[in-house]
Parts: sequence; structure tokens; C-alpha cells
Amino acid sequence: MKNGLNISLRKSFGVFCLDLELALPTGISVIFGASGSGKSTLLNLLAGMVQPDSGKIQNNGLCLFDSDQGINLRPETRGVGYVFQDDLLFPHMRVEGNLRYGMRDRNDRHYDELLALLGLEKLTGRKPRSLSGGERQRVQIARALLSKPRLLLMDEPLSNLDPKRRESFFPHLEAIRNRYQIPILYVSHQLDEGIRLADHGLLLDGGKVTASGPIHELFLSDALREFAGDADAGAVLEGIVERVENGLANINAGDATLISHDPRLKAGDRVRLRIKGRDVALAITRPEATSIMNILPATLLRLEDVDKTEVDAMLRLAGGDHIFARITRESARRLELEPGQKLFAMIKAVAVARS
Repeated sequence: MKNGLNISLRKSFGVFCLDLELALPTGISVIFGASGSGKSTLLNLLAGMVQPDSGKIQNNGLCLFDSDQGINLRPETRGVGYVFQDDLLFPHMRVEGNLRYGMRDRNDRHYDELLALLGLEKLTGRKPRSLSGGERQRVQIARALLSKPRLLLMDEPLSNLDPKRRESFFPHLEAIRNRYQIPILYVSHQLDEGIRLADHGLLLDGGKVTASGPIHELFLSDALREFAGDADAGAVLEGIVERVENGLANINAGDATLISHDPRLKAGDRVRLRIKGRDVALAITRPEATSIMNILPATLLRLEDVDKTEVDAMLRLAGGDHIFARITRESARRLELEPGQKLFAMIKAVAVARS
């Protein structure tokens, strides 16, 4: 990949070794992984805070590190913005002072644009201690962007926010993703954040990349399904809300129309939906009398073992999208499921929700 972020590196810390090779596009790439898997270490290596033992890091054609060539740019010359989990604002400065600190130039147009983009216009005269957690994080993000970075690193920026404030923060991050055509690496433990924000993702486990790719492919990978666990394993579909009537949203998802009972949705929304495997039931013939509103024709691609009692039925919908149903082995036996079989996937409206 000529553009974007290209990484090939190795770094050992005692018995732990981060050893990976990957190419990431512009836009947001979410990094999932358990604690100790190497997520923050990877960001610190990219920022130049830690030096790899060997390898190469190149961002949009600029070489940040190359052990063979003896290249190791200093952190301040890498063009990297870093947003930490805990805000590191200067407590003695007002918001405006924090924002202007470290600006590469006095481009007021860029400054004013960021204030509007992140809703900070009315906060510039306040001290950090008077701000909410979400406001402090917005200031920290704006300060990182005012340095005009060529790469933005975000280490669990919403982890200290409650669910309501996290939800209100998403539009700001979406605006950043759409406005800045740079690679953004976003570390998260929350699956819904990755689905909502990222187009690409990867999973780290023990310092190795166990899955990587476009977000809808990542969520169908064995490694990500295992990481998500029984309750959260699912597939990702994209669609547009066509209309909302009687509390139900009709969503055009390719050749399928899905009905959702999600009060957050409104007509015109572009949405990503996580369909959890445990919320999908199967039928050989189309049910005629049922409370389930989503009944989708599908083809069974294969059955994959989960454990001694359950399997995942991997399905292709009529429009080509893929989902899966997590069912018991006994159900698969009773339905006599075989690859290539035509059947119906059934999903309750309350289970079709924006991530």
C-alpha cells in the first residue's frame, strides 16, 4: 500500500514480543484486543516514544523508522498527534491556551474551523477543571489536530465517559474522520465504537495480528467472534433509514429491507447495524404467522463449530451480505442443515439496532 500506514516491526519486552506486519488505509482503523495484547505499545512505537528492535514504519510515503537504513525520526518530527485515555491538558491554562500550545502556525482559519467542528466555541475562556470529561477530551483532540498531524493516534479516548456521553461524542469523531484524510488508529475495548466509527479494523492477541480487514469482514472472522464472546459475536450490515413510522424504522440494506425498533434512528441516517448471532433464528420454510418482522431469504454457506453444543450457521443474504446464526447442534440436526441449502433468517425488530 503506497498511501496510508505501512508497518513491519518487532519489539520485545522480556517474554512479551510485539511482532506484526500490516498496511492500514486513511480513515479510522480500530484496534481491538485484550489487556496486554500490545495495543498501547503499538501506538507508542508509532509515536516514537518507544523504539522498535527492528523493522520499518512508513506513513504516506514518509519513513518514520527503518532499522536497516538507520532512520528513527524524533517524536516531534514525525507529524503524529496523540490523544490519550486520560486528558493531559495544562491545568493552569485556559482552553484557548491549551489549544494554541504547540500549533505549527497561527492559521486562525484552521483554529476556528476546529472550534466549530468540535463545538468548543463557548469553552475557550474556561480552565480544564471546570470542564466535563467529554469537553476535556474534545479539547485534547482539537489540540492534537491543531499540530496538523499526518497520523492521529487515539488510545481509548471515550473509556472514561458514561454511555450517554459516549453516544453524544460519536458525531464529533465522525466529523473528524470525514474531514481529515489521514490514518487514524483508534484503540478500543468497545465493539460498538469500532463498528460506528471505523472502516477497517484489526485484532491483537499476544503481540500478533490475529485478524485484520474491512470492518464487516473483521466481524465475521473466527478470531474476532472468539474475542467478542457468546453475547456479542455478530455480523455488520450497512444501510440507510428510509422512513420511521409507529416507532419502527425501515432500513434499506442492499437488497434487503430491515425493520428496527431503535428510537435513535431517523429518516436519512446512514447506519451500521450489528446483528448478533444469538438473535438470528432459522426456518426451512417461510413462517406465515409470527411476531418476528425480519424474515430474510438466505443461503447456508457452511457450519462452523463453536463448542460441543453449538454451531455457527454462516449465511449469505440475497443481496450478498453475510450474517450468521448461532444455534444448537440439535437444531442443526433437526433442520438437516447442509451447505447450499435455501432457508430463512429471522431477526426480531428489537435486535436490529445501530451499534
